[in-house]
Amino acid sequence: MLKKVVVPLMPLTEAFELGVACEVFGFHRSDDGLPTYDFSLVAGSPEPIRTRFGYGIDVPYDLDRLDDADLILVPAGGTYAEEDGSYLCAKEPASHMDPLLGKLRAAVDRGAKIASLCSGAFVLGAAGLLDGRKCTTHWRHARRLAELHPAATVDPNVLYVDDDPVLTSAGTAAASTCACTSCVRNRAARWPT
Repeated sequence: MLKKVVVPLMPLTEAFELGVACEVFGFHRSDDGLPTYDFSLVAGSPEPIRTRFGYGIDVPYDLDRLDDADLILVPAGGTYAEEDGSYLCAKEPASHMDPLLGKLRAAVDRGAKIASLCSGAFVLGAAGLLDGRKCTTHWRHARRLAELHPAATVDPNVLYVDDDPVLTSAGTAAASTCACTSCVRNRAARWPT
């Protein structure tokens, strides 16, 4: 059962995908009969994280909170977004991403769930977590994801792909479908069928 949900933020994080993660997992809705999560934002450095739209977010925790997360949500952005809004989608991620990529691999190895929202799939690909898996991303970036990660099977025509323990979502609004699906599955897992 999901208890601890962690969202790693990177420079140029996309606000919508971050908002989806915060809305679905960050608000306490126990009065509505929904589970309550230990939800946190983390970053690889103590400086405020600047979103693609230019405002900063103070992130209270470092990457060590990923070590015992049950679900890690990776929003779009990071080293894959350029200032002008286009995507770099570099073959090799910037070296400052190495600690995060290592934490993501370790999380999957210990049984955690990992979900990417929109082009957060490029971060999962850089960590090697898409190799041998079905996945998706924003349709505009699906071809590039397939080029960079040929061991992954990229489907640009679906809202999300659940290739346990990795979930990937398509474009921006599909992130909410992916996040809500994770939440509903967690709730259903608590009750007998």
